[in-house]
Amino acid sequence: MSQAGRSEPEARAGRSEATRLRLIRAAERLFADHGFKAVSLRQIGAAADQRNTSAVRYHFGDKDGLIEAIFERRQAELEGYRRVLLAAIPPEGPQPDGAATIDALLGVIVRAPLMIADAEARYDYVRLIAAYLNRDRDSGLRHPLDYAPTLLPALVAVHERLFRACRLPRDIFDLRIQMIVGLALQAVIQRRIRLSAGLPCPDEDVVIEEMMAMAGGAMRAPLARGQTHATFLN
Repeated sequence: MSQAGRSEPEARAGRSEATRLRLIRAAERLFADHGFKAVSLRQIGAAADQRNTSAVRYHFGDKDGLIEAIFERRQAELEGYRRVLLAAIPPEGPQPDGAATIDALLGVIVRAPLMIADAEARYDYVRLIAAYLNRDRDSGLRHPLDYAPTLLPALVAVHERLFRACRLPRDIFDLRIQMIVGLALQAVIQRRIRLSAGLPCPDEDVVIEEMMAMAGGAMRAPLARGQTHATFLN
């Protein structure tokens, strides 16, 4: 046994997990700065201080595997925040959820990424997920919600309850959620940019509350196609 009381296989496993986390954090930062397509696996390995140029392939297979690992790690963390926020919302009753509940459910989706404890890691992930929603999701890059929804029970529960409450066609509902979350995160990013440039800007809490007010209005807005909700629901 080592001095730490662990066997050599356990020590190797610990080093391997530490390397994976360094690669994930380095990739998260680089992807946030430059986008998924512009960053090479070699750059990620170098940023994580890995001498082995094949480190990413060894641990994740390819870039898509690394991106999925980033999402899965962060989403597991966000599920904890979502459960806390969801527990504060009254359970669904026989009558459709009203405006206040719709706003609260949207808050579960929008606020969870902003609850990551490490400020720099939070900002990197906010930038990464905003870029993903605005540029990469529609190109086929998968999110755990697409291929492993059982890993995200709180997020799935919020989405489904919101869907029932908003009474929108599924494609329009999904589109609005994607646009709302992307816009909310982009507002937080823009505030950080303005602060860095020495420009005046409101507190982050004010920015978030304004975005939540806009989000609720967007989800309750009438359909732009001139159709009624009943037309799509029947």
